[in-house]
Amino acid sequence: MIVEDADCLKDWVIAELSKESIDADPDAVAKYTVALVRKGPDTEEEFKPSICENLSVFLTENTESFVMRLFSVLQDKSYITQTDTTGDPTLTL
Repeated sequence: MIVEDADCLKDWVIAELSKESIDADPDAVAKYTVALVRKGPDTEEEFKPSICENLSVFLTENTESFVMRLFSVLQDKSYITQTDTTGDPTLTL
């Protein structure tokens, strides 16, 4: 899949993982997730089962809901942020 801003996607994944109860390092899981997304097939139908299987080791019962949110932000690109003049990240509209 095409990831327009890998750093922003990684930051989004870390923020989402902070809401989950996982034993793994969120930064490491985020890097792994971004790598999976970048190397995965272009269509969600082909890719969703594979990424669910790979991330289930870390997210257990929360995997499917996380992957649904992930594909949603990949589709609408809402993971991409920009810095405003105050230095605070804001969503790009």
